[in-house]
Formats: sequence, structure tokens, C-alpha cells
Amino acid sequence: MRLQATLFLVASCVPSAFAIYADEVGHIDYHHALLGVPSSQSTFFHRPSSSSNAALLYTLSENSLLGAVNPKDGSLLWRQNLSRPAVTPDRDAQGLLRASGGKNAVVSALGDYVSAWSALDGKLIWKSSSPGMPVVDLELLELEDASSAPLVTDAIALSGGHSGSVRRLDGSTGEVKWEYHDESGDVPFQVSASSTAVFYVSLQPALLKGYKIRVTSLDPLTGRQASQQILNSDSDVSGPDSVLFVGANTAFPVIAWADKSHRTLKVNVIGTKQVTQVNIENTSGEDIRSIYIHAPKALNALPHFLVQYETASGSWAEVYHVDLASSTVSKAYSLPFLQGWSVFSTGTKDANVYFIRVTDSETTVVSSVSHGIIGRWTQHPSLDGAVHAVSEVAMKGDSVAVRSAIVLESGDWQLIQNGAVGWTRPEALSGALAASWADVDSQQDLAHQLEVEGHESLLKAYTHRVKRHLKDLENLPNWLKDLPKRVITSILADEVSNLDSFGVSKPVIVATKNGWVYALDSGNHGKVAWSVKAAEADTWNVKSIQTQPGLATVQAADGSSVTLNVTTGHITHTSAATDKPSSEANTSPDVYTVTQEDGKILGWSSKDSRIPVWTFQPAPGEKIIRATARPPHDPVASIGKVLGNRSVLYNTHKGVDTAQPIASAMSENWFAYSFYAEGTDPSEPKGYQLVISEMYESPIPNDRGPLGSASNYSSIADLPQPHVISQSFIIAEPISYMAVTQTRQGITTRQLLATLPASNAIIGIPRPVLDPRRPVGRDPTPTEAEEGLMKYAPFLDFDGRWYLSHARQVAGINTVLSAPTLLESTSLIFGFGNDIFATRATPSQAFDILGKGFSKLQLLLTIVALAIGVSMLAPMARKKKNDTLWKAR
Repeated sequence: MRLQATLFLVASCVPSAFAIYADEVGHIDYHHALLGVPSSQSTFFHRPSSSSNAALLYTLSENSLLGAVNPKDGSLLWRQNLSRPAVTPDRDAQGLLRASGGKNAVVSALGDYVSAWSALDGKLIWKSSSPGMPVVDLELLELEDASSAPLVTDAIALSGGHSGSVRRLDGSTGEVKWEYHDESGDVPFQVSASSTAVFYVSLQPALLKGYKIRVTSLDPLTGRQASQQILNSDSDVSGPDSVLFVGANTAFPVIAWADKSHRTLKVNVIGTKQVTQVNIENTSGEDIRSIYIHAPKALNALPHFLVQYETASGSWAEVYHVDLASSTVSKAYSLPFLQGWSVFSTGTKDANVYFIRVTDSETTVVSSVSHGIIGRWTQHPSLDGAVHAVSEVAMKGDSVAVRSAIVLESGDWQLIQNGAVGWTRPEALSGALAASWADVDSQQDLAHQLEVEGHESLLKAYTHRVKRHLKDLENLPNWLKDLPKRVITSILADEVSNLDSFGVSKPVIVATKNGWVYALDSGNHGKVAWSVKAAEADTWNVKSIQTQPGLATVQAADGSSVTLNVTTGHITHTSAATDKPSSEANTSPDVYTVTQEDGKILGWSSKDSRIPVWTFQPAPGEKIIRATARPPHDPVASIGKVLGNRSVLYNTHKGVDTAQPIASAMSENWFAYSFYAEGTDPSEPKGYQLVISEMYESPIPNDRGPLGSASNYSSIADLPQPHVISQSFIIAEPISYMAVTQTRQGITTRQLLATLPASNAIIGIPRPVLDPRRPVGRDPTPTEAEEGLMKYAPFLDFDGRWYLSHARQVAGINTVLSAPTLLESTSLIFGFGNDIFATRATPSQAFDILGKGFSKLQLLLTIVALAIGVSMLAPMARKKKNDTLWKAR
């Protein structure tokens, strides 16, 4: 108690520093700025300037995030979120991204919006909408002049709905130049463009079953229909997925599909009636599982394309050439069948076309003209399974260089340059559903062993301790071996390394929706230590991660769980799904709080999951928005607080917009929540509000209320209502999630952690700022000022010092976790959602840590200098003392 009182006094006397300093950015925190898993049809290398050969990597991810990445180091240059409700009402719409070589613009489509962005900095150039008609396909129209230089680059957008609509949008302004409407009732499918025509491809329902492919040629200048062909494909095409490829932005646009038995490939040069049938030579002995077509998109590229065939155990490919004079297709050569996975991609250099094949062991490059391998590199190390890739080829004389951006099965994005791994972006972490700090410190195990010894007899406890010490001697050689390194590191290393033993660099276990579990090394800027596929489901509904020393257990909504070793990622135990309802939060080792679909909250016991322990049913006309519980670790340093004059305010709000974010948090004896209110009365505030409420046993000072000092009471009997005081603040922007900082003993001043989706930031609001006892309409009295109270202001301006994310754009954070360390001043913070962000917070400053400016080496040198000085002066002092004694005689 004396130690707690001392620490509390120190924490209260230290002036608060609410944010990290500029020189701490990247030192005590880390940030993974993510885009999400790149989509296969909207990822490419692109030169944003015709005067430079340098290309950037662009993608529109499955999370509807558009961004540019530097292919040299994988750093994110810019990104834009296209899934905002104001921009994209239809969240299920497929995102599309297109670009034209040498143009400083990329064009995207999502929902019923088409937008153009600066390729260099991501600024919006223009946007165009077609209300109620989502964009089905998007291509760029490049018209040429006599010098074969692009004269104009416009966008061709195909919108669907009750009818198909093709629009040509001005590449500079986004204005509609012409629009073609299809009232036939066909299914709008894709658009394609050549140097002379725009082709509208639709699927026409056949009389019996299947679809015929209808191709309508449009004049690129006026949009008028020029011709129309109907291809007999109803026996093969059962829907849009049956069409393998529709060429776009090429000199030889083609349509390709296969028969249902995958024995014949059928190709049509768009704009003609002729369909070429090519027999598929399947020598693998296995059924073909899927077919992919890879073709160049450059307008001047050779009319060559590659067809990839996949079976359950491997894949091979065939290269085809298009004869533009006769509009026929012929096979040029084949690439051999290889066991395992392979991803193919296309690269162009001038008019030449190259095909790149990446496997787990090597990368090879062939020209589209001949099957001879012109480049081969062995992968070091071997790659994990890949899904798709895009490549860029560079030629210098007879030598070739290639770099490929590969999307792995895990969802991560990796760049391979000439067989070597350049960088890896953990994009799968953008689908994080749950996270928890892992405890690998042996101190927890030691505490358990000491607890066991405390419950044994004297002899058994002594025997147990001797055995434990003998077992610890096994680690003595390694301890002695690492001793010099630890000593040198403690003197010369930076602050982070010196604090590792205080629990500030705990690994973080993260589970994602695609079934993967990651371990992030907090002591190494959040680097991925290991990742493992823990569930085979396409969508893994993870609810929580529970940790114990050395192990982490991931629990899913269906009752299944996976236990992993936190050091290696090895799966030690799995359990199948049960009929137990899904748990939302673990409030104790035995009770789980569960939210049902009918709007009730049920409490379940882990000892008996058949009958709920308790049920909460909201009143008629009300619904549950979010359930909030106190953190599992929430120590209370003081059971009371000096009270002043206050009145009870009831927490009922009118005009609340439930479509806006509503966040809440609870700690100690207080809770906070935020919402958006329209205000039903002119005198009531309108806007985003933050409300703080404190609960006490009695409004009278030094009174414990009806319960008094009773240590036992029944939760079944009617309990007295707490005395509640509240205060509300107007804030400038919404809060999407709330949490509270946690420290080891709960002595340090707490911060209310809040995510700001509009600012892409995380802030820590000091708890004293939100004190509902702040005097209203007057300055605080000397007694109130001594408590730290300040005059109440209805508008709460977010101080720049509160921003824990500093100047970083931390996007899409939907959950923030906090955990204590062995240092009372320091709390760990981890936010996840789309991005990953972690930092350390010191709400009362680091009163128990030496600052970065403190030099241990200088201290040691000073001690050594003093020791040398003392050793030199000691004989002189003794001689002087003896001389003084002789003179005295």
C-alpha cells in the first residue's frame, strides 16, 4: 500500500504529456498502411509519365481501396477509399481500375460512380455518376492520329440495371460525350475497344437454356450502332462466368470460351462472325479445373495470348497467335505441365510480348514468338502458394530482367525481382477480426509455480523448488553465453531494447477473416514473425483470441477453436464446431456474453452451455446497438473520490441518428459514449456528442450509501440505484470505437482512446478533461483547481497533442486494444481493422523510465573517472593527514 501511495503521488504530480514526440515516431510505434488483397483484374504496373520509364504499381483491392505502391521498396505512395457510402451506395459492386501508358491518370469505377485520379499523387481529377445503374465494365478508348501517337484517351463505361448503357466520358472532364442505350433485355457483360470501334458485349438468353453472345459495334465518335453479330454459344455459356476472356484496349480484341467438358477452346475476333475452335490437348490425365487467359493490353502489341490450364495437381499453358487478315486463331507452342502451383502474367516491351511463369522454385520468361526460355531464375527461398501476378519486363541487349508482383494464397502481396524476394506487404492483415498480446515471458510460469508451492506442505514445497532450480540450470550455458551481449546492449542500445524485459515488446497474435493467424513482432516494428493457415473456411468468423504463457487459442463463432504455439506458430490443438452460441466477449473464466439475432443479450456459463445464466431484453421500441463491458484487467487504485456539489443527470437522448457511429467504453466507475443527434428542440445541441458519466454509491461525501461497508450482498435482490453525474461535449467529428488505457496497478491517469474515421487517426483524451465535475458557467474554486478541474466548455476541441497516431493516416481502424506493461507509466495500444497500428502511451509521462537523453555510457565513464580520481587522491590525502599529525606533535 505504501508503494501504491507513493506511485500515485508521483503520477499525480507529473504534468501530463498526451502524445508521442516527433522523434519517437517509428521508434515506439509502428504502422502497416494496407490496401487489402489486390484484385486480379485491377492490378498493374503503369508509367504515370511519358517522359520517364519508371513505373509504379497500382491496384484496386478487394476492400475497395485504390492506391499506388513504389515497386522498389513496397511503400505506399497514396490511397483513396472508394467505398464511402456517399460515393458507393452499392457495397457489393465490383471495383474496376484502368490506365493508359504514359498518362498521369488512372480511372476507377465502383458502384454507379466513375472517377479519374492523378496517378502521381492520387488527387481526384473528375467523377461521373449514373444513379441507379452500377458500372459493370470500364475500358479506356485510345484514338490515334497518323503518327500513331495517342491523340485522346477517354473512358468507356458500361452500366447495368433495367437496361444496358454505354457512355463515352471525356478523359479530361468526365463529361458524357455520347451514350448508347440497350433496350433488348440482354445482360450487359463487357465493353471492348479497338483503334476503330467500340464493342458492346451482352449475353442474350436462349430459348431453352444458356446464353448467346451478342456483340454490338459502335462508332467511337458518335456512339451510333454500326453492326451487330450474335455468336451461337448457348450450349457452352450458362452465365457470365462461362466466358473466359473479353479482350480490351488491344489491336486484336477477342472473346474466348470453352465447352462444358473443357475439350475445346472457342475464340472469336470481336467484330466478326467467325469462331475458331481449337482442341485442348490435355495430357495430364486429370480433369481441367479452371482456365485463364493472359493477353497484352498495349494497342501496338503483337496479337498473341496465352491460355493457362489448371488441374488439381498442376498446370500447363498454350500460346496462340491471331491472324488479323483472316481473323483466325492458331496454336503457336505449349509450355509444359508442372506439378504444384504456377502463376502466369504478361509483359510488353514496345510491340514485343513476353509471358512470365512463376512457381515455388523458379521464374521463367519466354517470348510470345517462340517457346525458348530467355530468362530463368531460381527462387531463394521457395515461395508460398500464389494466386495471381502482374509483371514488368526490361530488355537490355540479349539479357532480360523481370519483376513480378504476386498475390499469395494468404492474401499477402510480394514482389519478386529476378527470382529474389524484394518486399512483402501483409495485405491479409487488412481483414483482421481479432487480436491479442501473447505472453512468452517465463515470469508468468514462475508465478504459477510459486502459487503451487504456496499450497503444498513445507517438505513438498521445498522438494518442488529444488527440482525447479535444477531444471533452470539447463539454461545456464545459454544464459552465460548471452550475458556479454545483454550487458553491452543495456549500455549502448536504444530505449526500446532496454525496455524489452519490462513487457513493452510483446508479440501480437492476429487472426484474419481468410483463416490465417499472424504473429507480429512488436520489438521489430511489427514485422511478421510467422503466419499459418489455421482454418479452411473462406470466411472465418473469429470472435476472440485467448492467450496463456506460450499458447494462443483462437475461438470462432461456431464454437470451434485452434490453439497455437506463440513462438513458432505450430498448431498444437484444434476443436470442432459445437452447438454452443457464439460468444461476443469473455467477461470471466466461466461466463460468456452472447448477442443473439433477436436483439437479446444472453449470459452463458462455460460449464453448462445448454441454458443461459441470464437474459437481457431491451424495452419495446428499443434495440441494442453495442454491448460494452469493463476490461478484464481494470484495477481500481482508489475506491473513492472527493465529491463536490452535483446534480443527477439521466442519460436519455432524443433525435439520435442510429445510422451514424455509436461508440462506448467503460472503466472503473465511469463510462463514456458518443453519438450523432439531430436535436428535436431548437435549444438542444445538434451534431456529434461525447457523454461521460460517473457512478457513485451516494451523493453525500464520506457516505457509502445503503450498502455501507458490506462485503457480501445478493445480486438477485433489488440493489439501490447508483448516484450518476454526467456531462456532454460537442465534438467536431464522429468516434467509431472507444477503449481505455490500462496499466499494471491502475494508478496512472487513464486516457479514453478513440478512433476518428474522418481523420484516419487515433487519439487519447485525458480523463481529467472529461471530468463531469468541471464547473459550469464559472471558474473553478481553489479547491477544485487543486483537484485539476477546469471550467466546462461545451465544445471539446481535440488537442494536437492527443493524437497517438501522430501525422500518420491510420485508415479503417475498427478495434483498439490496450494492455499493461511491467511499467506502471506505460500502456500498450494496438489498433486493427484495415490498417495495423501499435504504439505506447504514457498518460502521466514516463515517470518510472529514464529518458532517451540519459546516457548510461556517460554515467559509467563518470563513475570510472571518479574511481580513478579517488584512487589517485587517496594516497595524497593519507600523506597529508600523517604530515598534519607529525606537525601537531
